[in-house]
Amino acid sequence: MAAFFCFINLSAQISPGDLTKAHSKYEGMSNCTKCHELGKAVSNNKCLTCHKEIAALISKERGFHVSPEARSKDCFSCHSEHHGRNFQIVRFDEKSFDHNKTGFKLIGKHNQAECAKCHKADFITDKELKSRKGTYLGLEQTCLSCHEDFHKGKLGSECSSCHGNDSFKPAVNFDHNRTKFKLTGSHQKVECEKCHRIEETKEGKFQRFTGLNFNSCESCHNDIHNGAFGKSCTDCHSTESFKKILNIDKFDHGKTKFPLLGKHTNLDCKKCHSGGIASKPEFEKCANCHEDYHKGQFSTINLIRDCSECHVVENFTPSLFSITEHNNSQFKLTGGHLATPCESCHLLEGIWNFRVQSDNCARCHKNVHGDQISEAYLGKNRCENCHDTDLWSSVTFDHNKTKFSLFGRHNQIQCSSCHIKETFSGKKLHLFKNLSSECESCHSDIHKSQFAIDGKTDCLKCHGFNDWKPEKFDHSKTKFSLAGAHEKVPCSECHKIVEVSGEKYRQFRREDIRCIVCHS
Repeated sequence: MAAFFCFINLSAQISPGDLTKAHSKYEGMSNCTKCHELGKAVSNNKCLTCHKEIAALISKERGFHVSPEARSKDCFSCHSEHHGRNFQIVRFDEKSFDHNKTGFKLIGKHNQAECAKCHKADFITDKELKSRKGTYLGLEQTCLSCHEDFHKGKLGSECSSCHGNDSFKPAVNFDHNRTKFKLTGSHQKVECEKCHRIEETKEGKFQRFTGLNFNSCESCHNDIHNGAFGKSCTDCHSTESFKKILNIDKFDHGKTKFPLLGKHTNLDCKKCHSGGIASKPEFEKCANCHEDYHKGQFSTINLIRDCSECHVVENFTPSLFSITEHNNSQFKLTGGHLATPCESCHLLEGIWNFRVQSDNCARCHKNVHGDQISEAYLGKNRCENCHDTDLWSSVTFDHNKTKFSLFGRHNQIQCSSCHIKETFSGKKLHLFKNLSSECESCHSDIHKSQFAIDGKTDCLKCHGFNDWKPEKFDHSKTKFSLAGAHEKVPCSECHKIVEVSGEKYRQFRREDIRCIVCHS
């Protein structure tokens, strides 16, 4: 019994107090050396022998225990024992703890996160620590230890080379110029997703940043020229703007579907490319650029004819529309029309008119006859009933169809001798319908109405059409028949020249036929 009390008293003198619950299994004198060196204080080495997780951090120079504040201290200075089972051996205040002392500074969004968001079993890989409740140990300091690798391992594990702590997007630390494809010009304004598309994979959505083909512009852009200008887009284009063309003065338009010929070679590019030098104007028809000078005259409902059928790029005039083409129309060119300039017929009152609806001569030529020729002979101004295109003065009119047939000398004289009269003012009148068939309408009555009956003289009673001789005159039918020696007497012997009212003429009509008048 005395020995028992002696043991208790010795034990009490050796152990200054009960151990905490965490170390309670080490109660008893046989366990003292697990923490204490004989005759010495608690050894840090002894602590780290048990607390391997702390030893591992220290060996890696990580965590709070390698900070200057903790490195110079003994373990027991912060974690003292023998203060009873319920003693708080680890005194930790989340709110006042300076996380910077762990070697992992909380900056950006990390500084706003709740401790439990990071310090949880899901992010601990060590099985022993993973089972501990409320531990702050066991976390790695790499981004991927807490965050999902959105890039699926394709960009390495050093997230901070691109991303900051304030926000995952944008990747503020990323410099595209450090890659093999430097961003210049308009490429700097392109959204990343335009080139780095988000793909659906078995593992979920994935945005591809590596393995992209960028050896040529066609890797991303469609060749709108379909290979006509080769594969080197940079010969003409820059990244500043697709519409800004480089070396435009050296551009070979012959490689396009519209080679520049004739007057087109001297045009300013903007004349055709009004929407910008890189715009692609329509060029299938001349009318795509040029106003239809003829206002649709050569187009029909089913046919739109192009200017190139008649015109060339060297010059708008002369036209390729030849006499052959014209003779395939409804109006064939013959005679004098062959040498007539186009504008004489097609340019009327300053307006070009090619689709002529009428082939009537009066459309181009003035009808000098007015209403003098009746419709029975002229028709509806059909000049060709009398004239042809070879010579206007050549008339094929059959005068015998009129009421005045041409005989003798009448058949040999010019039409104008009878049908064109000149007024005192010098104006020429073309008379046909209003021209009288009486001889006196064209010929002067040299007999001064001696043979007039009711005011009209019938010349045909004495004269014919071959000459002026009175071959039809029969003296025996007069009041004074010629007989005997009278037949041999010249007419002028009896029919003298007289003068009446200042006019001289040969007197044929004599009222007094007595012999004494002529014979004394």
